[in-house]
Amino acid sequence: SQGIQEVNLNINQSSAVAGTISSDIAGVNQSVREISTAGGQVNGTADGLSQLAKTLQQLVSRFKI
Repeated sequence: SQGIQEVNLNINQSSAVAGTISSDIAGVNQSVREISTAGGQVNGTADGLSQLAKTLQQLVSRFKI
């Protein structure tokens, strides 16, 4: 009887750990999605800044003597 109780306890503990791991993996997955979204936003902003730099360079070149 005591052996069965120990097995049940081990199963319950393993189940709890598996639940924690599953929750942690879900958290990592969400973080990866957020990082991916932020990376896309940074890329878009960089493209916009690059275009502004080109425009500014063209405008400044008009004033060269």
